[in-house]
Amino acid sequence: MIRNENGIEWRLTQTLLSRKRMFSFDGSDAGWSSTVALTSALIVTVVTLAGWMNQTIGSLLPVSGVAVFERGEVWRAWTACFAHADAGHLLSNLFFFVIFGRLLGAYFGYWLFPFWAFVLGGLANLAVLSSYAPEVKVLGASGVVNVLGGMWLSLFFLISRQYKMNGRILRTLGVALLLFAPQEFRPEVAERVHAAGLFSGILFGIVWFFLFKRRIRNYEVWEPIPPDDPEDELPPPDFTQQIVRAQVTEEKHHGENNSDRDPRS
Repeated sequence: MIRNENGIEWRLTQTLLSRKRMFSFDGSDAGWSSTVALTSALIVTVVTLAGWMNQTIGSLLPVSGVAVFERGEVWRAWTACFAHADAGHLLSNLFFFVIFGRLLGAYFGYWLFPFWAFVLGGLANLAVLSSYAPEVKVLGASGVVNVLGGMWLSLFFLISRQYKMNGRILRTLGVALLLFAPQEFRPEVAERVHAAGLFSGILFGIVWFFLFKRRIRNYEVWEPIPPDDPEDELPPPDFTQQIVRAQVTEEKHHGENNSDRDPRS
């Protein structure tokens, strides 16, 4: 809620993320977001299955310190995002992969997902690889999933300012703890990759927001809070959307009045 120079209070009623119909701010068709997310998930699944059925392909996918630091196979940091240990590992990653991928693609365009999501997912693998023993193999799309989650959390927090600050903090932290905080320690889970992906996603979401802040804010709708005294006259709002809305309403009302007239009079 803000107050202009005339003392009128305005409240934010709609943002890019609160729209009932998804609309990408970069002009791309948001209707393709489900198709893009599902197609990306299908590609991950096909590559994973190929690795399971063919040992030669499967040996080329995981990343390890030996492969990167001794043999220079840096590309494995990205092929590892398409490899999974078993069906449970694959399905647990694909669930949130599709959900967050669809949301980010729909609202922010297909550069954010899938392109930057996979770029940052591979970088997350590289960032923590030296912290593991050289022979340890890292694989899975969980780094990408955490990148997607981090992007969504930071963008939601920065955009959804129709909620009070405390409300935004509670919502963001609640989702982060519920979905991304480890419930138990399991040696086979690459928690450091998860943390690196989540942290890089949060930072990238912040950078993305400020790069396109003006465009994102253009989707905000502000409405005046009615005064206590109904006889008080509201000055013209300093918001183009409100002016346009008022003009459209007046034209529609004028047209309805004309249609009611008897043409013979």
